[in-house]
Amino acid sequence: VRDALRGSLERLRISYLDLYMPHAVPADPYFPEVFRELMAAKRAGFIREIGLSNFPPSKFQYALNLTEGAIAAHQVHYNLKYR
Repeated sequence: VRDALRGSLERLRISYLDLYMPHAVPADPYFPEVFRELMAAKRAGFIREIGLSNFPPSKFQYALNLTEGAIAAHQVHYNLKYR
């Protein structure tokens, strides 16, 4: 997470992101580590808010617990064909 974030900031030539949103659910062994890194980046001022994309309810709740409720957005899959 740390290297990907730094790379993004360098390529964009900015010092922070308003919203950092993983678009894939991390594998179970790495899940807590990913959210610890995101919270560290938030505390350091590299990201303002943490978001999620397409997380199932159980993983969304797990992320909420790991971040003490610091999830600001959740982009859910919506498709008229499968609604």
